[in-house]
Amino acid sequence: MNYTTYNPNTGEIIGLYTIDDTNAVDINLSGRSFVEGKFNKGNYYIDNGRPIEIPTQPSIYHEFNYETKSWVENITLFTEHARSYRNSLLKDVDKINPVWYNSLTTEQQTEITAYREALLDVPQQSGWPTTISWPTQPSWL
Repeated sequence: MNYTTYNPNTGEIIGLYTIDDTNAVDINLSGRSFVEGKFNKGNYYIDNGRPIEIPTQPSIYHEFNYETKSWVENITLFTEHARSYRNSLLKDVDKINPVWYNSLTTEQQTEITAYREALLDVPQQSGWPTTISWPTQPSWL
């Protein structure tokens, strides 16, 4: 028989057990809150002894809060992803070698400099990190 243990305060699933001897259930699960059945953490939580399916995650930037039983945005994840993306765009600009840069027209040098500065300024945008207006890369780059 399968059993799922959980935190009685939050309903968060702690572990899954298979116990073949029904007489051993009380011994093996003594002092733990459990329900009969196999319910995976991340897919379910337990409420009043009943398994409740967790709704679909809205985005990779959300984490399930077992206290409120709802998805909440994790701003740290948003920030890490946005900063990583911005840094990859900066690396594309920064790998331009000086010889090639000097061969650009004055207009192209101005464009690439403005683009790089706009990338550096992205974290100062008012919507950072959840709403970002990404600068447009010069078409010739």
